[in-house]
Amino acid sequence: MLKTTYISRETDGLILFESIDTAVTDPKLNRLKNRAKELMFNMGQVKHEELSLNIEDHCIHLKRHNGCVLLVLAEVMYPQQLAFQYLGEIQDLVQEECSKKFGTTGSVDYGSKIEMIDSPYAFQSLEKSINKVKKDYKDSNSEINVERLNKELLDINNIMRDNFELILNRDNSLNNLSGKASTLKDASKKYRDNAKKLKMSFYWKKYGTIAAIVGIFLLFIIIRVWIF
Repeated sequence: MLKTTYISRETDGLILFESIDTAVTDPKLNRLKNRAKELMFNMGQVKHEELSLNIEDHCIHLKRHNGCVLLVLAEVMYPQQLAFQYLGEIQDLVQEECSKKFGTTGSVDYGSKIEMIDSPYAFQSLEKSINKVKKDYKDSNSEINVERLNKELLDINNIMRDNFELILNRDNSLNNLSGKASTLKDASKKYRDNAKKLKMSFYWKKYGTIAAIVGIFLLFIIIRVWIF
């Protein structure tokens, strides 16, 4: 069964649409929704255009489109192919909404226009249309959805499937490695600077006296030549 649907801005996770759930007091659903939002706020670390993530007994399915992230939370047994067919229809609705908001000329860059949106829930007007599509896809055993599965309209073999916790931990590991690399770089620079100072100190101790004597001798010659 499909649960919550989101549309967010890819760059910063700004929520542009959130479906209204009847089970708003379900602690488990609320927890999963919060994890979905966490993922949307960190999409910069996710490289896949389409992705399915297992989380507890549910699955998060998402795809990118025109600077947006389209995401649906579904029960883990809900067919992946149906979930992405559903997101494909949501994509069509978003495209239609962008045409209404920003125009249809070929020069319009919807991604840039979405970047300029400064308030959340800018696509909440899609609630009625999305609910209608969601109703059609909600029950995977319905006659129409069985027919959709039998037609195999969508090739899902190339869609990445992973574990939610693993992908977040992987990102954290990459961040930690980046931090360690930065620390090592700073330590290496400090070591080189100290080595230069020690080297100068060594040369000064070894040749400083000779340099001083030569300097005094040259000064004596200059004074002698200047006076005489």
